Amino acid sequence: MGRHADSETLKARKRRELMDSLYTEALLLYQHEHSPDMTFLEGLCAICDKITLHYYERTGKQPPEALQKSTLQQYTKNGVPKSQSNSEQGYLTRGEAREIVGYCLEMADRGFPLTHQDLRIEVNSILRARLGDLFEGVGAQW
Repeated sequence: MGRHADSETLKARKRRELMDSLYTEALLLYQHEHSPDMTFLEGLCAICDKITLHYYERTGKQPPEALQKSTLQQYTKNGVPKSQSNSEQGYLTRGEAREIVGYCLEMADRGFPLTHQDLRIEVNSILRARLGDLFEGVGAQW
């Protein structure tokens, strides 16, 4: 199959997942340093700076966004990462979405690109198989 450039949506999702992984790393460091057996406690800003520096040392690049103290503070209060929250709100699971995109690209490579209606039929068949006959289907604007 031919190579295709990543869509802006995919780039944004990858950026969000990277930032979520950095915040998770920062949260683990924060929890470790604030455990009862530790005596040296770093603030949230210092932890964000430390994770940013560690990422730079690993990759040679700065993170796509600066780590924010307020976001890390939300994570410490059992906040849910945006990528996880957003993926739970969609109809399709990530695996199903990958299958649909792969099918669309394969059909386009064969010279039979899917119309919006064709795509809707395929998505509805997958969702009816998983959710049952009570699922009415995705809307026209989906």
